[in-house]
Amino acid sequence: MRTRRRRGNIGTLRFAPLAGLFFVVLTVVAFLGLGGDTPDIDSSPQEVAAFFSTHSGREESAAFLLSIAVVFLVIFGASLRAALRPPGGVSDGWSSVAFGGVLVASAGFLVAAAVRLAIAEAADKQVPPAAVQALNALDNAAFLPFASGLGIMLLGAAGAMIGMPGLMRELGWMASMIGIVVFTPLGELGFFASGIWIILASCALFFMPRTESPA
Repeated sequence: MRTRRRRGNIGTLRFAPLAGLFFVVLTVVAFLGLGGDTPDIDSSPQEVAAFFSTHSGREESAAFLLSIAVVFLVIFGASLRAALRPPGGVSDGWSSVAFGGVLVASAGFLVAAAVRLAIAEAADKQVPPAAVQALNALDNAAFLPFASGLGIMLLGAAGAMIGMPGLMRELGWMASMIGIVVFTPLGELGFFASGIWIILASCALFFMPRTESPA
């Protein structure tokens, strides 16, 4: 019975790494497809209120879609942590750093989604433009928490992967470079590159050979 349950769990978790693909796709659709080019931080209150009042439905959909994407990010992070742990159940700090980064990024994405939802609803309900502009300023700065979380995830993954053979080592060096870039003035470029890394890591983890421990 225990062996059967373990095999069932392994079969279910077999597809967990692919959650990274869903996360990237949903995030791209939320930010670029639905969110679009929102007003800059120096836009006037009237411009900000007019934009979000006109596109309130689209922006609300982007917020909810981004919150759904977070679910897949956490699932991907759990599979990444499991793959980076040394065999034999030995504790490894780097895998914990990577998963900690996933949690920070997830919280950041949820905050960004909440702020975007608040802006859309405020504009739709004719809240004073100055208040909508203040929320828009916060929305423009919401990039920092989730980008930093992804940077921590990448650096943690790099620390574990660089010591692994083959493709995992290459992904580790790639993660180290992108993770560093995230914390520089080129952070936006690093953020987009992190999406590419997640796609590559998802595929690599999915096709990684797995061994089943005996009952």
